[in-house]
Amino acid sequence: MQDISMFFWPGRFLCMTPSLKTSMHQHHAIQITLSLANPFKIRFSKEAEFKEYKSLIIDSNCPHEFIGEGKYLFLYFDPETEAGVLLKQKYLNERTINELVIESSRVAKIFNCCITPTEEKIAYEMTHMILPEWVSESKANDKRISKIIEYLNQQLDRDIDIKSLASKVFISESRLMHLFKSEIGIPIRKYILWNRLALAVKSVLEGRNLTEASYAAGFSDSSHFTRTFKDMFGITPSDIFKNSRYIQVITSFKS
Repeated sequence: MQDISMFFWPGRFLCMTPSLKTSMHQHHAIQITLSLANPFKIRFSKEAEFKEYKSLIIDSNCPHEFIGEGKYLFLYFDPETEAGVLLKQKYLNERTINELVIESSRVAKIFNCCITPTEEKIAYEMTHMILPEWVSESKANDKRISKIIEYLNQQLDRDIDIKSLASKVFISESRLMHLFKSEIGIPIRKYILWNRLALAVKSVLEGRNLTEASYAAGFSDSSHFTRTFKDMFGITPSDIFKNSRYIQVITSFKS
């Protein structure tokens, strides 16, 4: 068994895992996979040969099968975020995959932040090292959005109605959705979803069973949480947990 580190932010997920093997799958998030040492193998159809890579970006909903013996970094971005849109423009440009040219020193720094106890802010800054240089962190400058975020982060276990949220800051539903995306860089519904995924994982690791953790994060049941996690990342939470003796999960609900 080996260690795993996970960092969740709204629309962004950094995970370091040991050896991993998956079946053919696809998922909503854009995936960047990095290796510091041993290359990993990927194929994009059951008829194709496996090919070796040390760094690769895979577009949203691109079928692939992964085999890796070593430690690998997986960085996922929601394609609806500002970072996701710019990643596609910079590195994919109508392609579904692309090898990335990243300095080994940069990759080593990102690995190191996952291996050693690391503040969430440092890990977040590390993820910027492989992004297009013009992607900046979004923060809520509008007090109405700050108020909405503060409220949301206390209500993740409950049904959240966008129209009711808008009424709390005296604007229309459409205006709230536009303003939230402009300020934070991610649609409000996706912000809620990513934070619920992070909260459920964190709750499991704090000792709750999967059902309790799912309810605590606003999912209807454990199947709903597992299905949503797999739809986003292509693997289930148990795929990550089963071969690990230590997992650190650090989440950030930014305002």
